[in-house]
Amino acid sequence: MNTENNNFWTTSQFDRASDMKAVLTFWVLVLSFSSILIKLYYLQIIQGPNYIEQAQENTTFILTQTAPRGIIYDRDKRVLASNKQSSSLIVLPSVVLNRDFFKVSELLGIILKREPYKIRQQLQKLNKNDSRPFTLQTNLTLEQVSAIYENQLKLPGVTVQQNSARFYTNGEILSHVLGYTGKISSEELKRNPERRMNDIVGK
Repeated sequence: MNTENNNFWTTSQFDRASDMKAVLTFWVLVLSFSSILIKLYYLQIIQGPNYIEQAQENTTFILTQTAPRGIIYDRDKRVLASNKQSSSLIVLPSVVLNRDFFKVSELLGIILKREPYKIRQQLQKLNKNDSRPFTLQTNLTLEQVSAIYENQLKLPGVTVQQNSARFYTNGEILSHVLGYTGKISSEELKRNPERRMNDIVGK
């Protein structure tokens, strides 16, 4: 009789221990999944915008380098047209337009000595998903280049590109004869759909 009772209590205790293990396992799983969901919420909702900004700032882009054009001489070997080093202000639409471009345009207005609203008008014509660089202004002064580099952290998506620009010894007197280049116009863009805004073409 005593043996049967001992076996009975042993079985009951075993069942209670199994139930406790099952409950404990259940709550461990609940806490584990809860912690995963909380982590996902933090990464996606709380830190999501920061990761997007970092990804946009790390966007790989290609800068097209303008090749120097040939030097033109007259019959007495005097230089009529040559090249000079020039600095251009480049912006990445996918970065600038997805940040506070109002502040960027205000700061660029001070640096470039231009009306900020005119800079905003230029930027608003661009596609915010476009990672291709856009030339906002050419022929920057050394002072403007220095100011852009000094404020680089306040100008996300803005950089300076060094390129070659045409220089006419006698000014623009002979430019219509020697030829010149410039940004593609809206009319030229319509006639040449394979081109894109901001391309430099012969005139």
